[in-house]
Amino acid sequence: TQNPVDMVGTYPLSEGALDRFAAVVTPGRATADEEVDVLTGRRGRGRLGEVAADLSLDDLVQARSIVGAIHVADEVARYVVRLLDATRQHVGVRLGASTRGGVSLIGLAKASAAMHGRHYVVAEDVAKMALPALAHRIIPDGPDVSVAVGAEIVAECIAATPAPTG
Repeated sequence: TQNPVDMVGTYPLSEGALDRFAAVVTPGRATADEEVDVLTGRRGRGRLGEVAADLSLDDLVQARSIVGAIHVADEVARYVVRLLDATRQHVGVRLGASTRGGVSLIGLAKASAAMHGRHYVVAEDVAKMALPALAHRIIPDGPDVSVAVGAEIVAECIAATPAPTG
């Protein structure tokens, strides 16, 4: 959320607050038909009572255990460090991704590996999860400080950072 408790309206969060989000995922704009469904109550808050759990608490604990056991080789961790450093050194950045961003990126990469049935992280997991893990953590040096600009910078850093080949 971007709504401070003591204020009315929506305001950007501070760098420290944004850094605590593991990932930012934007579903995109609703279609016209989807907006009609929301406005008429066929979709949205009015249907929350119909939502059913897909996972039990035990399933969630097991999934977290599986992801926690995924191996991250030192060369993959070094790749993440190089990506973080690339965001910090980028010419268009005032504030690059933090170590906490790297921790989130590794966690998301481990989840990606688990979803692909692997017991280890590969560079492709890191590259795939870098945008949702890092784009919101980048503070561009300029008037446009949007997540979209952060995503462009992260994409440039991924393209410019050699991935491990093993």
